[in-house]
Amino acid sequence: MQTPNIPKTPLSLDLSISNSKMAEDASRQLEEIEANIISSSSIFDRSLAYGSLLQFQEISANDPFAIQALSERSQRLLPLICVDASYDDEEIAAQALKCMAFMIYHPSLVASIPEDVARFLVESLLKVITTTKMKAICNLGVWCISIQQLNSSFIASNLHSLLRAVMHALENPVGSLSTTFEAIQAVMKLAAQLSENMRGLSDIWAPPIYRRLLSIDRRERDMSERCLLKIKSSILPPTLTLSKVLAADLKQTLLPGMRNMLQDNGRKLCTIQAWGWYIRLLGSNAVKNRHLVNEMLKILEQTFSDPVPQVQIASVVAWEGLIDALIQAPTLSQHTGIALGNDTHQSGPVPHASASNGENQIDGFSKSIKLIMKPLIVLISSKCDISVRLSCLNTWCYLLHKLDVSVNLPSVIKTVLEPIFEVTFQRGLHDNNVCLWNTCVDLLYDFISSKNREGDGEMNDQVNLCILPAKATSLRSPIVGQGSSKGYPIKWLPWDLNKLDFHLKMVRLLARQGLMTCIDSKNRKLAFESALKIFRTVLKGVQVEFRKTTNDYNEILLCISTILKFVKWACEDVPELIAVGSNDLPCAALQFVEASQEDLDPSVLASPLYSVHLDLKHVKEKQYADNIEYAKKLGISSFVFMDMVSPMVYLTVLYLSVVVQSVSSLSDTEIVVRAMEKYPSFVFSSYDSLENMNATVYFLYMHGQKLSHGGFCWLKIWRVIAMGLKQKIDAVGDLDFLKSDSDDTGYLVVYCLLCYPFVACYSSPRLSSSEKAGDREELCMVSSQWELELVMEAWRSLYDSASCISRLQCTGMNSFAEGLCKALVTVLSESIDSSISHSSIDSFLKENERTIFLFIYSEVAVYVLRNIQVWDDGALQLRERESHDYKECSHIESSLVLVKRFMMLSVTIMKANIFSDLGVVLRVFASMTCFVERLCLKQDIFLLIEVVSDPLFQWLSLCREIKEVNLIHQLHQFWSHMLDCFWRIQPAIIFDSVLLKLQAPLLQITLDHPYAPISDATIAFWKSTYGKQRKLHFPQCLLPVLDKLSRNGRIRFHKGSLTFSVNSSAVLEVIGAQPRYRVTATQQRNSKRVGFTENTGNGIDSPLGLEKKRLKLAEHQKNASADHLEIDGDSNGNSPGVKTCRILDFTHGNPDLHLQKELRNSHSILKRLRKEV
Repeated sequence: MQTPNIPKTPLSLDLSISNSKMAEDASRQLEEIEANIISSSSIFDRSLAYGSLLQFQEISANDPFAIQALSERSQRLLPLICVDASYDDEEIAAQALKCMAFMIYHPSLVASIPEDVARFLVESLLKVITTTKMKAICNLGVWCISIQQLNSSFIASNLHSLLRAVMHALENPVGSLSTTFEAIQAVMKLAAQLSENMRGLSDIWAPPIYRRLLSIDRRERDMSERCLLKIKSSILPPTLTLSKVLAADLKQTLLPGMRNMLQDNGRKLCTIQAWGWYIRLLGSNAVKNRHLVNEMLKILEQTFSDPVPQVQIASVVAWEGLIDALIQAPTLSQHTGIALGNDTHQSGPVPHASASNGENQIDGFSKSIKLIMKPLIVLISSKCDISVRLSCLNTWCYLLHKLDVSVNLPSVIKTVLEPIFEVTFQRGLHDNNVCLWNTCVDLLYDFISSKNREGDGEMNDQVNLCILPAKATSLRSPIVGQGSSKGYPIKWLPWDLNKLDFHLKMVRLLARQGLMTCIDSKNRKLAFESALKIFRTVLKGVQVEFRKTTNDYNEILLCISTILKFVKWACEDVPELIAVGSNDLPCAALQFVEASQEDLDPSVLASPLYSVHLDLKHVKEKQYADNIEYAKKLGISSFVFMDMVSPMVYLTVLYLSVVVQSVSSLSDTEIVVRAMEKYPSFVFSSYDSLENMNATVYFLYMHGQKLSHGGFCWLKIWRVIAMGLKQKIDAVGDLDFLKSDSDDTGYLVVYCLLCYPFVACYSSPRLSSSEKAGDREELCMVSSQWELELVMEAWRSLYDSASCISRLQCTGMNSFAEGLCKALVTVLSESIDSSISHSSIDSFLKENERTIFLFIYSEVAVYVLRNIQVWDDGALQLRERESHDYKECSHIESSLVLVKRFMMLSVTIMKANIFSDLGVVLRVFASMTCFVERLCLKQDIFLLIEVVSDPLFQWLSLCREIKEVNLIHQLHQFWSHMLDCFWRIQPAIIFDSVLLKLQAPLLQITLDHPYAPISDATIAFWKSTYGKQRKLHFPQCLLPVLDKLSRNGRIRFHKGSLTFSVNSSAVLEVIGAQPRYRVTATQQRNSKRVGFTENTGNGIDSPLGLEKKRLKLAEHQKNASADHLEIDGDSNGNSPGVKTCRILDFTHGNPDLHLQKELRNSHSILKRLRKEV
């Protein structure tokens, strides 16, 4: 079956019809209710009609059509309701008031009420409240006032009527607590709507409320206090009339009532709370009623000393009332002279005051502050419960808040801030007062941080400074007291340098007292961090002042001196607390110095314009130390006590002074070493790194100690400094930052630093008159060889970096190494020579001292020998092609002298029958052997012979007496390689009397040495060189050994017309006409040529010094090479009268076998010789 098509109604049309119908229904229903109210003749019918209206109002809360209907009929309904509100029947009156309350509460309905109807409504309420005998009706009438949403202007015009009704309810003729509650609610409503109007009438409505604060009923007291807290802004500060009314009440009833209530322990708290409100409501009038105030203060004088913490806390909270009464922010600017911009910080015009009146006001303000602070200081410094002290601190913060910008006044800082900070910080940091400590630290930090918010622009004067808006900061950790959390904003202004002393005093308290009383490491760390945090903030504020052009020179200099004085205190006085076990303290002291360097302008710290006296006690004690003579001889800049230095140098020396005190007081010096990790950046971040390094190096020498007196600790510290300098050199790639007018290379500081380990290991031998060598402290054993290795690793690293820069700058071959070795020789000459001259080597150097010293010395000698540059074969071949000038040597003299001194010292030790250090000696001889293998240049070889002849002679002599196989073998290797170098020497060498005289001491001891390999190698060398000569002048020292060897058949002289005679100089001369042999290098590197030369020596040189002898010998060798007989050879370079000596038999004394036909080089000969031996 098909469904018929039914036309659809549009949705919008359906909704419109539905809404219209609902509106009509609501209007019709309300008309019926209105008609029932008007036509009802019985109480039941009227009650039923108001019940329907209440039900309709309830529905209308969610029905816009019902609200619309009510709004349209409110003008007719409200008069009916107002009439019935005064009905004699309680039920009808109550229903009418409820309906009225809804009409004047709902915003949509309030807006539709005409003014005349609203006025009639107020009159009706007044009549109902004041005339009714029914408590419920009175309460409902007051309730209507407390919830009404009438227009403020209308309420203002009818305030007196409403207030009369409320006051009637407050007087509470029926004695109902609920009526009092509703009346207080109405007061709070009116105060919220018309604060200023209610403030002007506060003398009317406030007394009934504050009187109830002393009520016996706790509920009344609580309602009154809640009301006062709610309308606090409307009554405080109080009007003069209210204060007068309260003063009269206090004298008559309230003050005696409080005295009586104090006798009851159960009512003490409510009495104290009431006291707080009364003193607030007295306001500025309290100053005029001194007698009354004094009587009131006697009440809290009793409660402050009460043994019950809750009573003390209540007293402290009530004390805030006195703050409200005496500290009035609107007049602070007038009293103190602080202005913000062009307007004084007050709400109204201030009458002109005379100068005397202003002084009286300031004096009164100061007295008020002192009065307020007195019990706070007493309580917070007492041993009362921590909750009391927390509440006390909370009240103190409230005072700071109320002081407004006056909190920045110097007098206020002195009276208010400083005492509480001192008490809190002096108590130390413990678990039970962490909250107190943190709050004060945060507050101090906010105060000091205000400087950093000042802005980047320059301030022309203090007035402009005050134009900046005061930064309102709140405590990050509000004090919790009596269950409420309060955060009071405090207005800090940017401070000036006049407050620097106060700030540093607070930092001093944080650092000293916090550490003196703290044992727990967690709290100690917190104290350090607090002190350092505040100090860095102060420095940042000072830096802001440095950037100002308005500050003159004297102000800046005074500021710098003040900061340095504080840092000196932190570094010289506080570390005395280390004795109680505070191992963290040195690190903190160093951080104070680092903070000064990091947070202040380097251009100011390094400026010579701001010089300060070097008044450090460590400098005074050590300025005449023995070791500083080393630094002076090396040429490092010096300083003495009270010298004028830059602030940066002052901080550098102070930093190291902390290290001195720390290493002498702590058992674990690694703490100090770790704390010095930032020291290199500290030194090199300045504009004048050279000045800092000079001060650092000189300070090291001032405090260098023998290892038996803790010197090894200084080697650890030296390692940190050395590695820092190495990193700096590597980073910049040059030594320009170390150059000076007297040192254009920049090497001097590096030399002095590299010399320091020797000074630390070997101090001056001089003893005081009261000290004996046997009484000195025993050496603390080095914890491990690893520590020494770290020292030497740092030494080698710094040496490599500086030497590399020297080579890159092409300052000359071995220029850095030679300068360093010369400096080392200077230091060693001062120490070792004087040591041996004052006492025997075994008595002056104890075993462990000697071991460390020789280890360092040997490592330095080995490393220098290994890295020194010489003219090797490749370089010489290149130079031969370019030029035949061999005048330039390898510049190794100072390096060889350094090694010579080691050989002399070690042989002296060995002669004392001390063999424990033989290993380091063998290492040096092994390095010397490798070094000799690299020598090719004639000047270098001659220099080697003349430098090491004396110590080598002593070692070879010593080997005659001792049977140390390893030592003898190493000496044999070294001596054999010294002989080998004569076969590769360039240019040509002449084995004549002059050269023989140079080699004579060593040949004397080695030709007839008891160790066969040494003597055999020497005899073989003699046969191939001097043994072939026809005429030689033999030095006197060689005659006995040559005679012995010749008679034994070990060596033979040439046959022929040889006559031996001893001239007046006791020299054996071999006379003959045959020419001498000359050994030259051929074009083949491994072969030598022996040729005939003319006789050029007719006499014997007189004894000369080493240097003159070497120069004369070199010149003689040059002349002989130029004058020798050259014979043209064949294509292979051989001539009929010349034999090419490629193989020489050094192993036998048979003269017929010294020339062989087999071709071998000199190295193979010596190798075979050693093998056969």
